Amino acid sequence: MASLDQVSSPHLGGALLGLLLLHSAYLGVWRLYSSPIPHIPGPKLAALGEAYEFYHDAVLGGEYTSKTIEPQCQYGPVIRLNPSEAHTDFHPILDVRSNRRRDKWRFFMKQVY
Repeated sequence: MASLDQVSSPHLGGALLGLLLLHSAYLGVWRLYSSPIPHIPGPKLAALGEAYEFYHDAVLGGEYTSKTIEPQCQYGPVIRLNPSEAHTDFHPILDVRSNRRRDKWRFFMKQVY
């Protein structure tokens, strides 16, 4: 058996790269099928990682918020945005400008206005 001194750099780098690829594949399968929210529909690329959101925000100049409309037309009102986040289309319910009284602390209400 070879000691650590006898292992060459390319072999060690290849082994680390192989472990990284194996871990990435495991993480992708887990996020798609075994995470707490795999039943929520949405783009599979968005369920794999944050690259989908980063691409639309950083590369396309902040179009991610408007891009959530298209998957809602395809998948329904609740969609999965990234591996740990879902989005619902209930904006009228959450409108803070309505005249209905809310039982919130004054500190939090000052932050809204």
